[in-house]
Amino acid sequence: MLRDRATRARTKSILGRLLCILWASSLLACYASTAARQSKRLLRAGFDLEERGPWVVVSAPGSVLLAGGNMIVGSMIPMTKIDPREPEAQWFHLYPGEMLPVEEVAVVCHERRSTWISGIRPVPPPGQPGDWLEARLEKWHFPDCIEVLPGSYDLQVHYFVRETEDDADRSVTRQAESIRPSTVRWNAQPGQVYRLSVEIGRPEPANGLPPQRHIPRSRSLGTSWWDLEESDFSIRIEHVAAWDGIEGPIHDQRRDWARYESKID
Repeated sequence: MLRDRATRARTKSILGRLLCILWASSLLACYASTAARQSKRLLRAGFDLEERGPWVVVSAPGSVLLAGGNMIVGSMIPMTKIDPREPEAQWFHLYPGEMLPVEEVAVVCHERRSTWISGIRPVPPPGQPGDWLEARLEKWHFPDCIEVLPGSYDLQVHYFVRETEDDADRSVTRQAESIRPSTVRWNAQPGQVYRLSVEIGRPEPANGLPPQRHIPRSRSLGTSWWDLEESDFSIRIEHVAAWDGIEGPIHDQRRDWARYESKID
């Protein structure tokens, strides 16, 4: 009898461990792919020299730690709202419903990632203000391209870029950003692809602001400063070609996003 009890106890213990393994495996299957995508984005952001400039020496190691921690914890607990099925290149279409055939819509894509569209509206009748709509699905979305039904639209576009130049004596980082959006008119024709780019005006010393701000104050740590300038900037939308004449990954990106949208519950 004692031997039977011991056998049953061992069997229950083995079954309990198997259930725990199956439970942990099911969690990993649910969340591991999402955690991997998030960790990949953390690494890419930390090693982004254009975005971080000289601070990449700090952000790069930090992103490795964050990515590793996110992969360990995030594989068991959902830590992000990003759908694991969501393609890397994001898309946005203004019209409701599923994505239409490319022959029926117009597409505009950013020439560089320094620009992003914050608002879009159909051109309102004379004397009416019109309603601005947000040109993304979620707060974390910055679509590579947007598409609309044929017509005339106003776009509100922001600009941000940070670039670093290194030589033997010093490292210089220049940052330019918009404090208010630039508005551009887009006459969208069916089946056509357009490119959105930015034109920066001649910079001049910022009016009423100090020319330099020293950071840090201790010269033993080196001296950094801001040369504050201001200028106008404008957005251009140029026609590129009909959709069939466009080469590159844009075809796959749109197809992947259409497939993703069709699977959203």
